[in-house]
Amino acid sequence: MVLSVLIVVLLLSATANGFRIRRTHILERNYNIAEANSDLKNILGPDAVIAGPYASVLTINNRLRPFLYFFGGVDTDSTLFDRYPITHLAVDESNLALAEQSYPAIDSATVVAKYWIRDYEVQILYVADLFNNEQARKYEPTPYERAMFYMKTHNYDSAMAEVTRRLAGRRETKSVGKLLADIYIGKQQYDKLLALMTQMARTYPTDFHILLVAGQMYTSLGLANSNQMMVNEGNRLLDAAVKVNRYKSTYINQWALAIRRQAGQTVPSTP
Repeated sequence: MVLSVLIVVLLLSATANGFRIRRTHILERNYNIAEANSDLKNILGPDAVIAGPYASVLTINNRLRPFLYFFGGVDTDSTLFDRYPITHLAVDESNLALAEQSYPAIDSATVVAKYWIRDYEVQILYVADLFNNEQARKYEPTPYERAMFYMKTHNYDSAMAEVTRRLAGRRETKSVGKLLADIYIGKQQYDKLLALMTQMARTYPTDFHILLVAGQMYTSLGLANSNQMMVNEGNRLLDAAVKVNRYKSTYINQWALAIRRQAGQTVPSTP
């Protein structure tokens, strides 16, 4: 079992907290805008004001307020965050780099969620307490957001306590599930992690990343423990991930070869 734990740690650390694999092509039918809107509604507070180029697309049919803004213009508004009660940003990697150039304080913001919008990974950053807008500073973080604050300092017990509060009598969301997975990794609770990923793969059968991570975990543990049933389940989940996003099939195949070599397995020839 020690070998399996090491493989899982190596595998998931490579994805930065277990859920940060970057992808460059997503099939049109898998744009999860509706899921992202629903998810944000459940993890942010009612007074949240989301700014950035993705603000409008992430505030459709939910109670959150958008503030459409494009960073990197010719004239930077140095008073933007002081004049407007912005509590969160919705930016992709290039937008974030431009925002940090104009507003260096954003570099210390906490990433509270990530979503894929078309071909871009969009980050939701908590910025309510980084500037001098009185109304923004009155924003009350949700238990989920407080858990994300604790995760920055690897305080897994306190993060779990906040998640427990968040889940009390309420439906679990995709972001909460990902947060729980990161907590289980930090606490080395791999049995719980595997059960959670199995549940999430069933709940979100069109989410490429969830299928990929679940498939990787089953394959890693199956190879490490000579458990063919787990390997078969891992292969099934990886096949499902390829069907969701065929552009990533090469990556999945390369990963499968690498993990077999690490586990000391014979590497089959590929067609």
